[in-house]
Amino acid sequence: MSILQAKKPQRRIPSDFVTRNGTMRLVRSRYEGKKISLEDFLAWEPPTDGRKYEWNQGVIETNEASITFKETIIAENIIFAFDQTIYRQQRDVLLSEVNIELFGGAKIRRSDIAYISSVQRNEAKIGGKPIPSFVIEIVSTHDKVNGIKEKLRDYFAAGVQVVWYVYPNYEEVEVYTAPGNIAVCKGEMRCSAAPALPEFSMKASDVFA
Repeated sequence: MSILQAKKPQRRIPSDFVTRNGTMRLVRSRYEGKKISLEDFLAWEPPTDGRKYEWNQGVIETNEASITFKETIIAENIIFAFDQTIYRQQRDVLLSEVNIELFGGAKIRRSDIAYISSVQRNEAKIGGKPIPSFVIEIVSTHDKVNGIKEKLRDYFAAGVQVVWYVYPNYEEVEVYTAPGNIAVCKGEMRCSAAPALPEFSMKASDVFA
């Protein structure tokens, strides 16, 4: 069996979960650290096991990033606010769960939300590999600090201009315009997507409404 074939669970509870004292938690994915070509990774359909799968120089990386209802609402709030802007009128989009090829295909990062311009959409239709200028990550309790920081550096090294890290548990948004340049937004403070999107901003309270 190929390493990329997901086994069908034989029990009601998937083998990727263990129970302890009536609770469930994810265990290490069988795909973590597996070697695979970029072509095969892009053609692969990852299992629906509550994880985000990414590709780092020939190796699969996993993150226990099961999306909660609260996180889904946050994404909807951001996309709804964007839909009211001039950018949406010109057919630019915020897309969820986008594979972004970085450094000529050396890494694949899967962003929670990414801005793709109408020009980039047209380029992608003929095989282009657009790098979004604006990326949003919704940080869950499963995300690891080292992975968060590495992904942030990867984004900026590849040409991303603005990154939002959204923290649902704290109702804070960290706005980065460089790995070491950060503004923390909460409450009535406005989170800006400038310089990538100068006309797009929203209050932190609206992100978590």
